[in-house]
Amino acid sequence: MKNLITNRQELIDYSKSENNSYTNYILSFLKQENYSKHNKTHKHPIIPLHMNGPNKKWNLVTLSIDEHSYAHKLLFENSKNYYDLSASYMLLGQRSEGFEKMCKANHLKMKQEGKGF
Repeated sequence: MKNLITNRQELIDYSKSENNSYTNYILSFLKQENYSKHNKTHKHPIIPLHMNGPNKKWNLVTLSIDEHSYAHKLLFENSKNYYDLSASYMLLGQRSEGFEKMCKANHLKMKQEGKGF
């Protein structure tokens, strides 16, 4: 389904149908107009690039660093992708924890691909 999404409204409809902690969190930001609550913000792909999300403007949401970290934590809770957990830690400056989760993600990916085992 997510590969068929081509615009923001389809993305909102898809997110509503998913109805999980991550999509509900992101939907709360999509409802806001002119989001500028924080000075330092990041653009976060709603459908992550590692999940074949498009690198398009309609797939981006503006989040503070803490909100961005939390979005990755929720993604991990829903998809169990350790790269998201790593990103969550790294965004908060917790580099050793983030590096540890990145190593775990790489290990799982190599095992899945049958490399090195």
